[in-house]
Amino acid sequence: MSDNPIEDVTKGITKAVIELGTKQIKTLATKFKNKDVSFIENPEIITTINEERKSPEAEISHKYIRNPDFKTLAILGLTMRRMEKTYPEELPKYKRKIADKYGKKGLHISEFFQHGLFSRYIGIMVSLLSSTADLENGINEILENIDNLFEYSIRRI
Repeated sequence: MSDNPIEDVTKGITKAVIELGTKQIKTLATKFKNKDVSFIENPEIITTINEERKSPEAEISHKYIRNPDFKTLAILGLTMRRMEKTYPEELPKYKRKIADKYGKKGLHISEFFQHGLFSRYIGIMVSLLSSTADLENGINEILENIDNLFEYSIRRI
């Protein structure tokens, strides 16, 4: 403390405002970064999403998927896979929110990743195709036409 109490109070207030401002800026930055999944309120699930963005499966999908919404749905699907184990009671709510925001097709894309079908598809296609361009085209084609795949599967059951 200095001899000037007004100076001490001013420094204390300034420090508090800066710390509060820094926390708010970080919160806003996180919200901005996650704007595409802003409907997710649980901070632990947001942490899971951020962890999934670093997974090998997410990196592969990010590399080969062209549509930014599909990239987001891939991460959401991978997150839903983990939610099955950690937050199973919240999963139906998030599926509804995904369907509300991205439609039936968006939900199907996220479920394609949730159930591990993307990884299986990549494994099969890598052995059949001769170029990464063909792989990228195949991935984007299956995601664009995912509703046809789901409708066909349901009719076959």
